[in-house]
Amino acid sequence: MDKIAEGYGGLTNGILLGTLAVIILIYFWPSILHFLRINIAFWQVPGPLAYPIIGNALLFIGGPQDFFRVLSECRNKYGNMFRLWIGRRPFLFLTGANVVQPVLNSSVHIIKSEEYKCLEPWLGTGLINSTGSKWHSRRKMLTGAFHSTLLEEYVESLDVEARKMAGVLLSHVPKESAGDWSEEINVCHYTKLSALDSTCETIMGYNINALEGDSNQEYVNAIDRVNQILQRRFITPWLLSDFIFYRTSLGKEFNRYVKIIHNFVDGVIMERRKKIAASKKEGDQTESDDSKELLEHPKRKSFLDLLLDLSDNGKVLSDADIREEVNTFMFAGHDTTSAAMNWSLFTLGNHPEAQIRILEEAKSVLEEDGNKKLTLRQIGKMEYLDRFVKEVLRMYPSVPMIGRELDSPIIIDGCTFPPGTPINLSFFLLHRDPMYFPEPNKFNPDRFLPSETAKHHSFAYTPFSAGSRNCIGQKLALLELKIVLIRLMQVLEVKSSRKEEDVILQGEIILNSPDGVFLSFKKR
Repeated sequence: MDKIAEGYGGLTNGILLGTLAVIILIYFWPSILHFLRINIAFWQVPGPLAYPIIGNALLFIGGPQDFFRVLSECRNKYGNMFRLWIGRRPFLFLTGANVVQPVLNSSVHIIKSEEYKCLEPWLGTGLINSTGSKWHSRRKMLTGAFHSTLLEEYVESLDVEARKMAGVLLSHVPKESAGDWSEEINVCHYTKLSALDSTCETIMGYNINALEGDSNQEYVNAIDRVNQILQRRFITPWLLSDFIFYRTSLGKEFNRYVKIIHNFVDGVIMERRKKIAASKKEGDQTESDDSKELLEHPKRKSFLDLLLDLSDNGKVLSDADIREEVNTFMFAGHDTTSAAMNWSLFTLGNHPEAQIRILEEAKSVLEEDGNKKLTLRQIGKMEYLDRFVKEVLRMYPSVPMIGRELDSPIIIDGCTFPPGTPINLSFFLLHRDPMYFPEPNKFNPDRFLPSETAKHHSFAYTPFSAGSRNCIGQKLALLELKIVLIRLMQVLEVKSSRKEEDVILQGEIILNSPDGVFLSFKKR
């Protein structure tokens, strides 16, 4: 009897284990099926040999600086579409106009990749992170905030900030001998503070005086540190896990600084609401100077003012909604613009002839208009400046790569990819495709003469992305960059001791150089 009972016990255990295995299989089957579908699809695409668990991690053993080298080698070897495994996560890399077009031109494939969730504690689900109906409604609602008639109202404040930037750089020039060059300085520090000032002014209508270092240093430091932590998290695979990240000292520091940012923006929102309410209640006779200006010049509004108008007292946009959009535009606006300033100045430092042409063109346009203050129309007439900026953004796109995740099947270059496929679009390599840009590593603004751009594929040049999810603030960013370049060239010459072929590029969220951008200046 004992043996029979023992046999039944073994059978029961076997049944229980088998049932448990079936339950586990059923529970994980969707994930297993998803993994198999993506892997089968990826067999259609060439790429380097990947190892179990670590994938292609050994290719990046040199760190972030190796990223562009590896991608360039893969593009040269496998073509404009290739695969890489970052750990156990597969990615499809697209680097040519013909293969990025199906993604960028789609109104369906707009979901950002899983890595963008790292931004949510700071930005929420604003325009960068949102998708579906929320993204469509927000995009439609906010597009008018960057209409050219409103951009004209930003020119004056952007010009003030550009002149401040010129003055700060000029202060580094030896005063005893105006003809001498300054010592090399890392301009990244100054461009970031200047861009932060301009972005705060246009987005929040609030002057934080970051460049002058007078006040609001807690907010300025928090913005800077949160960006640094995010950059590090994006390139460190194990920190992408919330479970790990928020248990590290870095994660706790991130939370502390995000709270500072949120408290600051909430305070600004509350202050603006109070001023608008007071102006409506008290009437023209008792308004504060700030409220009077808001009513007398209805176009002279910050992005925040426009959001408050659209909010309909919280019925359309809550204060939390407004905060996430303000934070989104603060993040997307100041870091990308400062990167564009860095690379523009670096390029000018290597091309004195470009400095002269920008200066002469600005002088000609301003003299033609009687040296009046800068206007949108005047800046639009500066054709060489426009070509110069476009070529800088071709060689050094502020955002070198973006990530998407498919929510429905797509066919790219004859290959079908299932929902859930992670896709990385490399604008850096896209812009250096010799098919559309001969001698792609050579600086040549004339690539953007009308006769030349007519030869380009419509998706060969996408510094602000393209399609329905392109950068909504690109006109404002270009306006700010051009004004800075005009004002700097009017008072300074710039020189770089590092040549373009020697610069070290590091692609994280923003394209930068781990060594900084060191330049010398001389009074013009």
